[in-house]
Amino acid sequence: MKNIALLNLEASLKNAKKKLEKLKKEEAKARKKWTDGYGEYRKVAKTLATLTRHKTKKEKKLRKIILEWDEKTIELTKKRDSAREAIWQKEEEITKLRIEYAALLKEVEA
Repeated sequence: MKNIALLNLEASLKNAKKKLEKLKKEEAKARKKWTDGYGEYRKVAKTLATLTRHKTKKEKKLRKIILEWDEKTIELTKKRDSAREAIWQKEEEITKLRIEYAALLKEVEA
């Protein structure tokens, strides 16, 4: 028969793993957003460089995207970094739970 403390630790470990997977998905989403934004920025820069007519609405729109990229990249990078920090913390928590679980299991079996 398993000890109640072991069952509680197993449940905590399972929940922590679920949350870790969710955090990893969020980080991947944030990374993809930045990558897509950077791709758009490069495409717009190339389009702007090859424009033959100037002082048009299209040029204004392209310039706006390029000028806003600095702020956008900082914001997206912060989101990605905070997601990575949360992942790191959750991995630390999982490691501690595993150590605690192993110690308790050894104690119960002895």
